[in-house]
Amino acid sequence: MLNNLNKNQILESIDKKIKNEEELEKLYFGKYYFYKENKKDKLYQVDHIGYIGELLFSFDKKTIYNLWEDYPTNMTGEEIKILNKEQPYWANFFKSRN
Repeated sequence: MLNNLNKNQILESIDKKIKNEEELEKLYFGKYYFYKENKKDKLYQVDHIGYIGELLFSFDKKTIYNLWEDYPTNMTGEEIKILNKEQPYWANFFKSRN
């Protein structure tokens, strides 16, 4: 855990690099952050910085799918199987689409 001195030093360093919200927005807004819920997953969850409500995912960090728009019509059979296995909640939620 950081002590107060270290926290303050970190915050001062950040303040020097990022002068205002506009600069922060230029750096990060619209960028994608890829992560896996479990290390063994084949599916990456994707956060689209600055956007709310999108449920994005990817298998290769190149093609990004929107769960609302692309499942299952714009996916391969193998991708559907992976998503159904790793995200059973969404597979059940969208079962009427199959």
